[in-house]
Amino acid sequence: FFFSSRRRHTRCREVSWARRCVQETVSTQSTWEEQLDKQLRIGYAEKQKEGEIACVKRILGEKESQTQKAIDELKKQEENEKLVNDKVVKFLTDRTNDYKQKCEQWDRKNETDMNKLDSEIRAIKSKREEVKKKLDEVKAALKKEEED
Repeated sequence: FFFSSRRRHTRCREVSWARRCVQETVSTQSTWEEQLDKQLRIGYAEKQKEGEIACVKRILGEKESQTQKAIDELKKQEENEKLVNDKVVKFLTDRTNDYKQKCEQWDRKNETDMNKLDSEIRAIKSKREEVKKKLDEVKAALKKEEED
């Protein structure tokens, strides 16, 4: 009885050890699987983040490219506007100078015409005076004849 009970105990012990060993192996395996799964999830999350970062970088690059194109287009428009503005300023300056010259010519012509008119008026006034004198002489002569 003693021997068999000891045997049973040894067998229990062996069974317990086997169970413990199997449990450790299973728990180690499940822990390993969990860790692997966790690592895969972390790796996937990192890859996903890397993909998202790459996508954001690509979008930013596209936006920068679009912005640069818009800036270049605006610079071209600005250059064209400057050219047009310069041409308009030159045109207006030329027209202003032309009008000034024409005004000066007109003023000179008017001055010349006024001088001619002044001299004509003086000539007419002097002729009027002469005619008035002759008229007075004729009147005086007629008065004398009437008196005689």
